[in-house]
Amino acid sequence: MKKALFILGIATITLLFGCKAGQAKGGEATDSTDTEITNDTLVTEALFFESDEKQFAVDIYIDMPQGESELAKAITKFAYADIDTMTGERMSGNPDKVFVSQRNKAGKGQDMVNFFGKYNIEELKRCRVDMEDDDDRMYGYSYRLTKAKETHQFVIYTRSTYVNLGGAHGYSGEINFIFVKPTGKLIKEVFEKSKEEEMQSLLRKGIVDYIRESGWDVEEDNLMSVLMLGDSPIIPLPLNSPLIEGDSLRLSYQPYEIAPYAMGMPSFSVSIKDAEPFLTEDAKKILITK
Repeated sequence: MKKALFILGIATITLLFGCKAGQAKGGEATDSTDTEITNDTLVTEALFFESDEKQFAVDIYIDMPQGESELAKAITKFAYADIDTMTGERMSGNPDKVFVSQRNKAGKGQDMVNFFGKYNIEELKRCRVDMEDDDDRMYGYSYRLTKAKETHQFVIYTRSTYVNLGGAHGYSGEINFIFVKPTGKLIKEVFEKSKEEEMQSLLRKGIVDYIRESGWDVEEDNLMSVLMLGDSPIIPLPLNSPLIEGDSLRLSYQPYEIAPYAMGMPSFSVSIKDAEPFLTEDAKKILITK
């Protein structure tokens, strides 16, 4: 039962939402992706934890903002809340008072990351308690919150998670979060949900192209038969916010969100020009140049 709740929690939140602790490193913007360096570039400190305990691999990594700007404070607050939500019994919707008390005593920064790393090791051990003594399968959990992109208008953080409870394969997910400069406001919706039906041609074309490139034989007229949408007559927008890449938006679905696990994470690009009629006002402010 414990194991089932852990898996369910990971899947639900990813779609919706002797240990060795690493030492903090900082002083510079540490993202390894697309960043336009400006005077207001968000400086981050790499906080990480890795376990070397046999059978239980836990990896925690956060690009933690530094400084007292509105942007830094907003993303820092978000980061602490996010890892808290993605940890242990919190994922099964059953907050543990002992966990909450221990977390509050853990402090901030590297001490906080160490706490979550060790807590997740114990959580994996609890999931294994009903296994045979000679069970030598690997159990693992990874949580990474990294600064993926920064421009003079916004910062994108990406949360990547992975859990393996000794099964044939693990469960992974990737979610983007777009923060507006300089306030740190989180853009919760990039596309107008009410315009989902109007976007069907864009979504269909993108998904068909992805599936074909993956080696599957599919046409637009039989696309719905290979997806996992039940009786739905339309393809939903991804729960994940798109990644902004130059003059295009990269849309990405999570495993099992619309397709079988074997199809991976369907993803494709749509030009901002084609997407403009469907954008929310918040998204237009950072994407459309007047």
